[in-house]
Amino acid sequence: MQTYTLFRTNNTMKTIHDLFVSKNLTLCVAESLTGGFLQTLATQQSWASDFFLWWITAYTREQKVALLWVDNALALRTNCVDQQIATMMAQWVCTMFGWTIWIATTWYASAYPAMSVEIPFAYYSIVSSIDNKTSIMDQWKIVKDWLDRVGMQQYVADFVWERLLDVVTKNLI
Repeated sequence: MQTYTLFRTNNTMKTIHDLFVSKNLTLCVAESLTGGFLQTLATQQSWASDFFLWWITAYTREQKVALLWVDNALALRTNCVDQQIATMMAQWVCTMFGWTIWIATTWYASAYPAMSVEIPFAYYSIVSSIDNKTSIMDQWKIVKDWLDRVGMQQYVADFVWERLLDVVTKNLI
């Protein structure tokens, strides 16, 4: 296993900032797998509050069900690690609070025999709610068997920021 080193630069975050501010977009994050790395990368910038409004790190099923309105039956069946769970986490907050862009992540950091997981993987969803229309902008499953737990968290955080910039640039400009 290897550790991944964050490579997100201030320039990339500044590009995200400028794009969001110019389009009057807001960003919120619901994290499980990344354990705060997404919000850490955003809030390292003094101007983050111009567009980054809210985040939650919900690690347990109970938190996801109570705070993010994840379907309890699906959460029990999947142990909260499912593309649909990540999407539910993102969609609920976009719909409920009216923020424009929402990112959600969920995952298995390492092998988990009880759920027949042999290789670490993650799901993320990027959801938008613009002009009263909620839609999935991007979602994916990321599999990296060569990373340790923290490396996987960092890799996914970097990957999701890249995807956010890409999908917002392609879809909203």
